[in-house]
Amino acid sequence: MRQRGEAYSLEAGELFLMQPGMEGEFLVGASSFCKKESFSIFGSLLPALLEKSGLAKLNVIFGINHSPVHRIFGHLNALEGCDSPEALLENTRLTFELLTYLAAPMQAEQAPRTLLELKSHLEESLDKEHTVQEMAQLYGCTPTHLTRLFRRHFHTTPYRLLIECRMRAAAKLLRREPELPIKALIERIGYRDALNFSTEFKKHFGVSPREYRRYLHNINGF
Repeated sequence: MRQRGEAYSLEAGELFLMQPGMEGEFLVGASSFCKKESFSIFGSLLPALLEKSGLAKLNVIFGINHSPVHRIFGHLNALEGCDSPEALLENTRLTFELLTYLAAPMQAEQAPRTLLELKSHLEESLDKEHTVQEMAQLYGCTPTHLTRLFRRHFHTTPYRLLIECRMRAAAKLLRREPELPIKALIERIGYRDALNFSTEFKKHFGVSPREYRRYLHNINGF
């Protein structure tokens, strides 16, 4: 994404605000490379609302609780094509709710410090093999309780969080070290089998590591 002379590589769940009256552009990869949801918002009151809320100064919003956003997007999708007075009024209400939320998002419940430390430990030692049992032992609880805590505070399981961290690390290595052999790459992020890694990477990003690297090569300098 580009806007105001700044370029961004968006991660899953991040929101990009294409400001009215400004030139912006976005580039995506081949089919299934990513999934993008978007809405266009118009109205005479929009510029003043964006300015007063502080949204006019933002390009990217990240680190928020996504549940309210997905709920509003779902309702707006359901209203698409409806032009009755009631539907238009509901569309306006939902749009205002969305902008108000984005201006002051409700953060997810703060996780305990020790749980955040465990999460950081996982992110900083991806080359090690981690099991849920070992994670629970480090935290001092049962695997079942640890999974419950992860679902509550991170909206995922310990195993899926570990996979997410490894996939993000793999994508970053492919971007920053394009000549790095896959064998060396997977060792850095805790995989021992290239086929398992490639399967998980394609499931996560929609393309194989080879296709991802080719895509990066084709847009180099964009």
